Amino acid sequence: MTTAGELSRARADVDAIDDAIVELLARRRDAVLRIASFKRTEGAKAIDPAREEALRGRWQTRAAALDLDADAALDVLDAVLRHSRRAVERVVEGT
Repeated sequence: MTTAGELSRARADVDAIDDAIVELLARRRDAVLRIASFKRTEGAKAIDPAREEALRGRWQTRAAALDLDADAALDVLDAVLRHSRRAVERVVEGT
């Protein structure tokens, strides 16, 4: 049986991991904005479907290696890409 202290420690671990995820999302956003700036300067298209498919493959492979449900990982990636696309389009296309 789990003690209240063990439960509190597990919840603290989850909170710390959640904080790290949010920090990583902010770092990813910053990198995406750098890419968007480059695309704007070079006149490149905002969205790169081939790159997105490659990312999906990488996430599936990584999820499998970690014994994580690939569908769950791809759900997260889809949300991340949706927000990244909007950020890139704002910079590249001025929308």
